[in-house]
Amino acid sequence: MGEDSVRRTDAVPALHGFAGRPPGGSGGEGGESGRAPAEGEAPAPRRGRDEVRLHSGAVAALRLLRERVLADTRQRLGIGEVAIPTFAELVAVESTGSFLSRLLSDQNQLAALAPPALGTAGRDALNAAFEAGCAESLELLAALPGADAAAVAAVAAEFARRLAELET
Repeated sequence: MGEDSVRRTDAVPALHGFAGRPPGGSGGEGGESGRAPAEGEAPAPRRGRDEVRLHSGAVAALRLLRERVLADTRQRLGIGEVAIPTFAELVAVESTGSFLSRLLSDQNQLAALAPPALGTAGRDALNAAFEAGCAESLELLAALPGADAAAVAAVAAEFARRLAELET
């Protein structure tokens, strides 16, 4: 037989060392050996690491916006307390356009539960609910020190842009 093209690989370590062990082997400070550098000795170079930063202020503001818009939508359509299923939300990493599209989709799910006699007035009610939810969110965020209202303002601006695009 010929040479086998599938080769065995060595064990793959977990991120920053083997599973259950911190980087550096023994868990101490220093380089690979885990020992601290002696006086006058240069410290061993540290390994690079992955880093994640969460902008919780913006995430919280967008979640507030979602709740206020959907609450106002339910009230304007007169459908009471109906829950929209929540899927995996990647609010921290999604674009403003993606967040807006998902929020408008949630509004449409609520509109499907409204009486069918709404017609074009239903779309006007959804737009008004969106704008009222934005205004209410911005008002609530203005009262909180350090709140990130810029994310809500960006979504409101994208909504206005999309409405203007529909009119032309």
